[in-house]
Amino acid sequence: MSNASPSALVLGASGTIGGAIAEQLFERGFALGLHSFQHPEKCPQLGAKASQKIELFRADFRDAAQIEQLAKDFLAAFGRLDALVWAAGITRDAPVLTQKDADLREVLAVNLTAPLLLAKHFARTFIKQKSGAAVFVSSHAGLSGREGGAAYAMAQSGLLA
Repeated sequence: MSNASPSALVLGASGTIGGAIAEQLFERGFALGLHSFQHPEKCPQLGAKASQKIELFRADFRDAAQIEQLAKDFLAAFGRLDALVWAAGITRDAPVLTQKDADLREVLAVNLTAPLLLAKHFARTFIKQKSGAAVFVSSHAGLSGREGGAAYAMAQSGLLA
């Protein structure tokens, strides 16, 4: 690793878990890319330490082209990636028999396909660097399911695999 600060991309940084992870990484000296699609204003406000780079990213995880662009934009801004942290996700809870097909597809796209695509895009970077880590935060729903959340539980189970 170079003398530069290690860098991390935290997806879902506007949520409770993603925000807490971002704060911990920041305290440990990481330069951070923070992702939030719907609520960037809820990302942790970490600007007090001007010596560390922090950049906000937005991408719609239902769109493979935006996922690829996010990876390119992060690498253009930071030059490397040391930690990829997936803490993003959505739910569209309803009994599976009444749930709209579009909602099922959206939950799977955001919660399962998007993290897999990001891992694919950054795998080349990790190989080239000969270092890097990817962490995918899942939910207990991936082990035990939950009422009205079949697609969410399936996606979370996929993250555990």
